[in-house]
Amino acid sequence: MKGKLVLITGGNAGIGKATAIALSQKGADVIITARSEAKAIEAVAEIKKQSGPGRVSHILLDLSSQHAV
Repeated sequence: MKGKLVLITGGNAGIGKATAIALSQKGADVIITARSEAKAIEAVAEIKKQSGPGRVSHILLDLSSQHAV
């Protein structure tokens, strides 16, 4: 997955976070989306801790809001 950029919606918990960890471990650059800045920052830190020195970041996104989309 080196050189690939992956966007994961809901990557701050559950299956999304597990997917982010697995893809980051394989060398992908990962961007997770979340509605909460605090939860996103916490999730990014945990993903980096579990997956190693890959590039992981976040974008705030609320898919329940048409304005946000």
